[in-house]
Amino acid sequence: MTNETAIDSMDGETSSWQYRQGVVITNSSGSNLTDFQVPVTVNTSALISGGKMQSNCADMRFADSSGNILSSWIEENNPGCDNAATKVWVKVSSLPTSGATIYMYYGNSNASNQQNPTGVWYSNYKAVWHLKENQDGIGNLGLYQ
Repeated sequence: MTNETAIDSMDGETSSWQYRQGVVITNSSGSNLTDFQVPVTVNTSALISGGKMQSNCADMRFADSSGNILSSWIEENNPGCDNAATKVWVKVSSLPTSGATIYMYYGNSNASNQQNPTGVWYSNYKAVWHLKENQDGIGNLGLYQ
């Protein structure tokens, strides 16, 4: 993430937020990606304890460089909100091979929760599984947890 910026005034959906941080996304796939889910790790614990974010992360929003709000979802219990490594999934509409910067907005005590898992994962998803490999990475018996 890039440095935090205090917001004086902005137009549109992001005008009521006090802070934003840039999130640089890389793309090493070799091709441009469309409607792609990107994991973002945020230290929400520090933002909450610093009085910059609601205790339930309801004021966290992500937007593209044009200010369009992007669908996002906090992965519950992995570890969830108010953690040094909160995992948030954000759906970016376009991710060129050169990468992109999106923005995380926070610091709005009047904001309600706008998480949208179906907007991130498509309307007919049934589950999202995150598998961890053992360090040898060969995927043999017992290595996936």
